[in-house]
Amino acid sequence: IERRAEFQKIKAKVCDAIESLPDKERKLVKMYYFQNKTMEEIGNQLDLSKSWTSRLHARALDLLFKKVSNMNHSPLS
Repeated sequence: IERRAEFQKIKAKVCDAIESLPDKERKLVKMYYFQNKTMEEIGNQLDLSKSWTSRLHARALDLLFKKVSNMNHSPLS
């Protein structure tokens, strides 16, 4: 039960972090990780080249990592 509660906390933090991303990064993360779209499909939908889509993906992951890390270190955690 304790592990499940901790998992739910982490899941909520990640969801909050995803929702706080800029629009294109948020859409990309949702399409790639929750809709199983390829980078090429995402690029077509967002009107981006495959290489720019890949760079945007790296940026989105960096932003997510920073946001989740900051949530873990905030005094309200």
